[in-house]
Amino acid sequence: MNAIRRFLRLLWIEIQRSPAALVSVLGLVLAWLIRDNPPRGVVIWNDISQSVADGHLVIAPLGAAIAVWSVGRSRRRGVSEQEVALPLPAGSSELIITLAVMFWMVSAYASFFVLLAIPGWRFATWGSPNLPMILIGALATCACVAIGSIISRFGRSVILSPVTLIATYGAMVYVSDSLWYSDTARLVPIKFLSDNGFNFDVRQPADDFLWFCAWMATLTVTLIFLQLLLRSRSLLRVAAIVLSIGLASTSATQVVAGPRFPTQPTDIPVNPVCEMASQFEVCVHPAMESLLDEVIAEVNEIAPNFAGLTGLPTTLYQTELVDPFASGIARFHVWDKTTIGYVIPETFTSFTSASSSLDDGTSLSASQCAVGMALTETAGDFPHCVYGVVYESANQSFPPGNELGQRGPDQAARDEAAREISDKAKSFAALTPEVRQAWLDENWDALRAGELELDDLP
Repeated sequence: MNAIRRFLRLLWIEIQRSPAALVSVLGLVLAWLIRDNPPRGVVIWNDISQSVADGHLVIAPLGAAIAVWSVGRSRRRGVSEQEVALPLPAGSSELIITLAVMFWMVSAYASFFVLLAIPGWRFATWGSPNLPMILIGALATCACVAIGSIISRFGRSVILSPVTLIATYGAMVYVSDSLWYSDTARLVPIKFLSDNGFNFDVRQPADDFLWFCAWMATLTVTLIFLQLLLRSRSLLRVAAIVLSIGLASTSATQVVAGPRFPTQPTDIPVNPVCEMASQFEVCVHPAMESLLDEVIAEVNEIAPNFAGLTGLPTTLYQTELVDPFASGIARFHVWDKTTIGYVIPETFTSFTSASSSLDDGTSLSASQCAVGMALTETAGDFPHCVYGVVYESANQSFPPGNELGQRGPDQAARDEAAREISDKAKSFAALTPEVRQAWLDENWDALRAGELELDDLP
């Protein structure tokens, strides 16, 4: 007990004098400056939690760098004055310095969480803090500090400290990005969070997060035991590091394996918020209720141009509310106020095809695209369905999901198709309402069936 009290007293002394206190303030400021702002008009706890977790991308590398500096400075002094003055096991002084750095960097991370949580508790429209996601950022910060302590043994801290800062950030961001499609990349927090953290409308299985937290925790403990072992070898320390390596390997294996049945994300049941707009019922996720009035206004502006036309859906559902293969329902995906002005027109543009199942209109023919843009009063905009037109003309299928290694249409072909569609859309929009309606009454079914070419438009 006396040894533990001595250790804790020295730890408190180190916390008070550690240079990590100043670095933690720098980390907090930088994390605040580069944070992701919530979408306009929508505040969701999942987005706030993701922003908090992303804060470790700044704070953790700074922690690794200051750990290199602090532990290296102690080593340059020779035998630690703590170990000389008090009977402590070999390596205790380096462990104390490492824990002090962890304290300050995790404190910066916790402060960042509080700063983002204050507006969340006041304005959030959906969910609650995603604590496992936030915990991952804190554990990743501790792991980086432990890595810095180990690195300090391999050179002068004046040089190693900035190198460690750059290397740690690069390893977390750029290395994981280059290995993005590799299962191994899931061991890096930013990749794991990307796979598990973005969908606000689903509930992620807890065991995925628990395994990753176990991986971060056991990695940190392993590095701490390694630090002690490098300072002084003993049977107990060897046994401890062997055990921690085994636990870290087990948790890492589970993380790399990824989510498996039956531990799959499940939809969070909700009651949609619905309102009538012209002849359409519009429903949004409760998290997006603050956007409903603007969605209704956009629908009311466009819907009269489709009045009297047959084969149209009667309901417009936000994507998160409906199965993507549901028939008779138009889907749209809005995530803030700035997206409504082009998402709703694209949804209505897809009505010109009887077989279109894509909200963005990429399955439309050139004639369907041109008429759709004219009816949605977007004839002067870039026709997004030009991609589908170009691939169709080349007798190719549109690449699903923009998969790695697949290229879109070349610029010249895209520009030429865009120009032709835009010109026809402008010409169709310039017709008098009577002439346009008469043509639609006569040709609407043929247009939706894909039987008309661009030259068939008036």
